[in-house]
Amino acid sequence: MGQLKGNKFRILIRDIDDIESATVTANKVLKQLEVTGVPNYFGWQRFGKPRTNTHLVGEALIENDLAKAVSLYIGNPSEDEYLENQKLVKLMMMEISKNL
Repeated sequence: MGQLKGNKFRILIRDIDDIESATVTANKVLKQLEVTGVPNYFGWQRFGKPRTNTHLVGEALIENDLAKAVSLYIGNPSEDEYLENQKLVKLMMMEISKNL
């Protein structure tokens, strides 16, 4: 996170009923993020290999749905992967879905 310290971005929050309460909460969260930083849930930096679905994996992680995140990442082999790996992943995912 040290190399990302200079990155800046904006967060837009919509459809808020209690603006005062939301402002207080947002300021608390932002103060904490100044200390901890923002985790990188998306993209190749986080997952280490180019896959076209990492934005969906990141979304599942933010939703705290680990099973969905694993299923999306492991269960969708790239066409660039070895054919044996693609077949194995498909079989594995079929077995997992049987046990759910």
